[in-house]
Amino acid sequence: MWHGFRTMWSLGAWCMLGRVWSQSAENSPDTSCMLQFTAARHLDISQGPDCSSSAEWTEQLRVTALNFSAGLSGAQVSTGSEDDVNLMAWSPPTGTVPGDVLVFNNSICSDFGGWEIQANLTEVASENVTLPYDWAESTALSSEKIVVALSIVGLTSTTHTFKYDGASWVFLGRQSLPGIRSVSMALGGDLLVILNSGTFQTFQLQGSVWTLVPTAELQLNAIRFATDGRTLTFEERSPVAQLSVYQWAGNLWSNVANISAPALPPVGGIGLDVDGDYIIAGWIFLSTPAFESVTVIYEDQGGQWPEVFRISNDATQPASIFGISSSGRAVVNCAALGCAGVTILEVSPNGTWAEVQSFNESDPDAVTAASASISATSLALAEWIPVIPNTEFRSVGRIFGCNGTSSTTTTTVPLPYYRPYYRRRCPPRCRRHYRRPPWFWWSCKRLCRR
Repeated sequence: MWHGFRTMWSLGAWCMLGRVWSQSAENSPDTSCMLQFTAARHLDISQGPDCSSSAEWTEQLRVTALNFSAGLSGAQVSTGSEDDVNLMAWSPPTGTVPGDVLVFNNSICSDFGGWEIQANLTEVASENVTLPYDWAESTALSSEKIVVALSIVGLTSTTHTFKYDGASWVFLGRQSLPGIRSVSMALGGDLLVILNSGTFQTFQLQGSVWTLVPTAELQLNAIRFATDGRTLTFEERSPVAQLSVYQWAGNLWSNVANISAPALPPVGGIGLDVDGDYIIAGWIFLSTPAFESVTVIYEDQGGQWPEVFRISNDATQPASIFGISSSGRAVVNCAALGCAGVTILEVSPNGTWAEVQSFNESDPDAVTAASASISATSLALAEWIPVIPNTEFRSVGRIFGCNGTSSTTTTTVPLPYYRPYYRRRCPPRCRRHYRRPPWFWWSCKRLCRR
């Protein structure tokens, strides 16, 4: 229960620690005692931000959602970007506190304008069902403004589905998928594709229920795949390493193209994404005297998918992030030696792709788990970063986009600092860990005093 608020103003950056009260999402406040939120809000008096290139993008928002005490093994992180909406999700490897799933939107119609929390989907779902800690092990956002969180509950794949109805994010329900035990999925439009023991099964959202489309079943030797709801792409491993491209034909997937690997065997795929007329894929292969890693972009040109761009990656630590937008923007990590961040790729008006700029990870020197996605207007980057090496990790998310600068007057409005008042008690989430070792309790008490 709330007992009150204390408000503190700062001359520097502004942050919210404790519960976030989002006026734009009245039905979905966050109850995490560890949720911090900082952003430079830009309100353009006459029009929204207009950046002609992602080279002008800067960090617009940073959010810290969940602390946990464990290693990175089993921790998952997901992102999604569609138009003016970004999704970030963090799934801890153990514990009792459900992972955080947050949706952000960029609105020039709100009081401040700019990026803000649109909904805390963890809170929305918790109002209807009891969530396990790993309920969002695999999470995705589609162009239909559908979010699916997939996990294993009772040895069965289980979905938690949300949809934006134009005013708020609505929880459509929890659904078990009998006979399936997998969290390997791809979401596009209103189609959900799940890899189940070597078979790719497609479900279509009908009302609030995912319905199996039996005629769309595929059996391929692949473990990586992506879809935008129109095109479905696989990284096949045998009989030859290649990209297999399928398109949706109403009730089945029709094979329309096969794209050869960029090198002779041994070669393998390490990740891919598809959106509109573009596919991005990562490959690793033997190039005497060592291995070489590359990222390749393909474009649909009349049913053919020729290579239109290639960039070399850090071969000592192959790329793990591949994202692309139909707007002609892409993101990849490990594009430089050291694998210290993510790089934006962009196509020019004359059709030539190039590297635009890079953003470092929150802690370039630390081992982290990260995910990134990109749209026409923004880049979302979510990470697990260490607070105490190998012991305690914190989830951090950032959004990069247009800085709001234009020829018209721009007013910058800082966010206030909010802190819930717990008197002499620790916040509820901290109190759940009272049986933890003393060092954890001390860390908890430090949070309470902030």
